[in-house]
Amino acid sequence: MVKLIMKINNKNIDHVDFKHIKSTVGEEADYDEIFGKAIAYDDKNEKEIVVGNIEAYFLNVEDITDSVHYLLDSISSDHESLALYFDDQNKINKKIRKLLKLSDEEVEMSSSNFLYFHKLRVSKKYRGLDIGKTLMHSTIHDYKRDSSFAFLKAAPLQFSKREIENDLSVKEDFKNRTKTQSIEKLIKLYETYGFKEIPEGKGDMVAYLKDWFI
Repeated sequence: MVKLIMKINNKNIDHVDFKHIKSTVGEEADYDEIFGKAIAYDDKNEKEIVVGNIEAYFLNVEDITDSVHYLLDSISSDHESLALYFDDQNKINKKIRKLLKLSDEEVEMSSSNFLYFHKLRVSKKYRGLDIGKTLMHSTIHDYKRDSSFAFLKAAPLQFSKREIENDLSVKEDFKNRTKTQSIEKLIKLYETYGFKEIPEGKGDMVAYLKDWFI
């Protein structure tokens, strides 16, 4: 099995600033909310600026007694579709095992805990500088000891009504791309990050984190 060398190194930003939120009550205690900001130093104005953002969840599946479906639903109904990739024992199903070329033994030895990347955005001026990759890999670096998998959906923000309402520039930045073109471009981008497209997953992607090391 080919290993992916993951290095957290990007001269285009100064550091990544993380905020982790863990509830201690109810089902929310079984997941962490993760917010990351890529910070660059603006020499001209002599100040730090945020040039990228990432939002993710760490789901502690190992400690739940119910189906992973209920844990995902407690976060948002938007995330329920990920439950399709798990079996009755809350292990990844045969479809994902085949995609990742994992044996049943490897799956049994792996943690069922996983990361879900919900949103990734980089300022227009700073795109093409691997800042998105740095944000994602930094998040994985912090959680890969406790989780074996990561999921995401290649969903272009410029087609999200909620995102457009919060920031009109989202739609303007990519106005010359169709939704299909944007999804295909995102899939290719996330493949360079180490993710695989799930067949018939409508843009869903997965990575096996035990292949990754520093």
